[in-house]
Amino acid sequence: MDLATFNIDDGYAEALCRGWKTGFLDKEDYDHLKSCQNMADFKMALEDTDYAPFFQSEPSNIEVSTIRRKCKQKLAEEFEHLKAQAVNPLAKFLEMIRYRYMIDNAVNMIAGLKNIKNLQSSLAQEGRDPFENILENADPLGYFPEMKSIKTVEDNDYSDLYHTVLIDTPIGPYFMKYLDDLMQSLSGRDRGMSEIQNYFNEVKPEQMRIC
Repeated sequence: MDLATFNIDDGYAEALCRGWKTGFLDKEDYDHLKSCQNMADFKMALEDTDYAPFFQSEPSNIEVSTIRRKCKQKLAEEFEHLKAQAVNPLAKFLEMIRYRYMIDNAVNMIAGLKNIKNLQSSLAQEGRDPFENILENADPLGYFPEMKSIKTVEDNDYSDLYHTVLIDTPIGPYFMKYLDDLMQSLSGRDRGMSEIQNYFNEVKPEQMRIC
């Protein structure tokens, strides 16, 4: 009877990991990549690996940023598939792994909003939207649907970013706890969420990532 139910919860997830492990780049693959003379050769070298499907639609003169984004996309899709097949406590553990990347994305969005004027001027010549640029640079492993709800923050009202984007996400409680601790340390007493705007102007986004 034990054999009939052995590893019934995690067996498929384990098989997925074993299968993906065989697709890791080995020393021979890396030696081949190091010998490439240009990006076209680099892309061609990846055609014999599990990364090939993610580069099929890309031009030969592929950019380094695109390679980085596509590799992260592959990892994120495999991770999401693994999480979808997992059951608790593994499913919860995998979800918590994503929290760090979700926090990074949220902090990067806040930093991008703080520098929106610089982004607008630098991307104007390319005809690109600064908000689309922020989303494109987000780590796919930390993607959450509410990121698409990001809008222009008027008058530096960063508290609106929390209310409209972060409050309903898994990382919402972490930001709320951080903001509560921050307000109490600066003011000496608990204040309402209306005060968050002022603190966002004083605090560097990078400090949120550390905390």
